[in-house]
Formats: sequence, C-alpha cells, structure tokens
Amino acid sequence: MRGALLVSIVALAAFARAEERQSYRAESRVAYVERALEAVRAAPAHQLQRADEYMRAMMRNACASGIDRLRVECMVTASRRYCAEHNNDAARRIACGAYVDVLASRALAEEAAALFDGDDRTRDLRRAAAHLAIDFALSEGARAHGDASIATAIDRFCMDAASSTRTPAWQTCAATLIWTVAAHE
Repeated sequence: MRGALLVSIVALAAFARAEERQSYRAESRVAYVERALEAVRAAPAHQLQRADEYMRAMMRNACASGIDRLRVECMVTASRRYCAEHNNDAARRIACGAYVDVLASRALAEEAAALFDGDDRTRDLRRAAAHLAIDFALSEGARAHGDASIATAIDRFCMDAASSTRTPAWQTCAATLIWTVAAHE
C-alpha cells in the first residue's frame, strides 16, 4: 500500500512538472503573444487607459512591497480581480487578462527601473523601450507579416535578447514590443 502511494506521488509530481514545462514552450509563448497583440489592438483606448491607471495605482499602493515575488503575485491577483469586475462575459475577461498582463508587466518594469534609476525612470524607460523597438525593427521583426509571424518574431527576439545581458527578461521585452507593435499599427 505504501509503495503504491509513493509511486502515485512520484507520478503526480512528474506529471505536474511536465505540465509546468509546457507553458514555457515556444508554441505557448507565441500563442500568448498572439492573444496579447489581438487584445491590445481590439481594446478601446479608454479601456486600456483605465486599466493602465488601475495597474499603476495597485503597483504604487496595495502591491507595493520590497519582496519581488509578493509584488508580482499581488499584481497577478489585481489583474484577475480587475478583469472579473469590469467584464461580464468570459470572452471579455480573457481578452482583458491578455492586455492587463501586458500593462502589469510594464508597471513592474517601471517599478524595477525606479529602484535603480531614481527620478529619471520615465525618460530612461522610454529610451530603453525605443531601443528595444528599434532593435526589433532591424531584426526579423521588420519582415514579419500577420499576427502569427509577428508573434513568432517577438518571441525569438525576446528569447535571444533575454539570454544576453543587453535587455530585460522575456516578459518585459515581450510586453514592451506587444505594446509598441499594437500601438503603431
């Protein structure tokens, strides 16, 4: 009996790890970028602005913490709560979750920059976003056509960039490029 229980626990743990790894596969990342691009493009400007203001307010107040993990978990919870409160049907909540995730990533990046750069964070973040967008435009991203191709190009660019020391993590890179690409079409 004990042996069967131990085998079950080990099998469940292996299954959980396999499930966890699935979300980091290229296909999953590209699908995420596609959904986020579509959601940012489809959302009215006033909805994006309201959601952005909410996420920034949460970052400054309820989610303010010296511990990164707590700050991120709070922002994830705030994102879910915001989308549940502001959207009646499931499809709108899913779309909201996609664009609010981009906004939350941007707010977290700004907060991280503020810790290192002080008062010049807005200027420095805009400069960093511009450099990132220019680098992407000069890469294969400039030749991409259609959401699937652009999403694949963003994923590849951000994976390559995240492995170097010149740019931020994949999430920050992807959020920046999703926002930039969607806003300039």
